[in-house]
Amino acid sequence: MNKRNIIMECLVLVLLTVLVTGFGTGCAEQRGNINGVILDENGNAIAKAIIRAERSGYPAALLRADRNGSFSINNINAGKWSVEFYDANGFPLGLKEITVHDGKTTTLTFTAGKESPPENMPRLINVPE
Repeated sequence: MNKRNIIMECLVLVLLTVLVTGFGTGCAEQRGNINGVILDENGNAIAKAIIRAERSGYPAALLRADRNGSFSINNINAGKWSVEFYDANGFPLGLKEITVHDGKTTTLTFTAGKESPPENMPRLINVPE
């Protein structure tokens, strides 16, 4: 075997290793967090409000705000998310589009009444406490 063939075999092995391992850590799923608060038009917390976060191709997150209107969605895939807001009875209040960045926490404040919810935003029913 000549020197050129050995070098070519080594390069092929290196390329295969890189492909099989997913280019090192660059292909690991990127994840981040959302911390937020939901307020009424007077700046008061909306206790037990319902928050639904959705991103195409990923499971949606459905949760309730605490009594201070605060909520957290942790360890979700980085990228663009639609975050829908509902009152405690499931009536739509509105939505925001946000971007979650890898390793970062995105802070989100939603104030009800600033904009009307989209017409196609459904009412939610049977959401656990």
